[in-house]
Amino acid sequence: MTNELRNYGVQSGEISRASQYVSKMIITFDNMKIIHNYRTPITLRTYSKVFIYIFQLSTAHILPAQWVIIPLRLNM
Repeated sequence: MTNELRNYGVQSGEISRASQYVSKMIITFDNMKIIHNYRTPITLRTYSKVFIYIFQLSTAHILPAQWVIIPLRLNM
């Protein structure tokens, strides 16, 4: 990568700075991934995903009907 940037005329100081930023981003991303995998149990993560996706699908036909019926009852 650095040779390609040098071919385009980028100065060595800018290449070094870009390399440092990429290195810091990789280290930070790796730390975030470790914290995510370490702190959250797999079963809790799986339950959360199932609850978020399945609950919406299972209640999609119930909730809109309730939101329509409630205002009609209040007007009577």
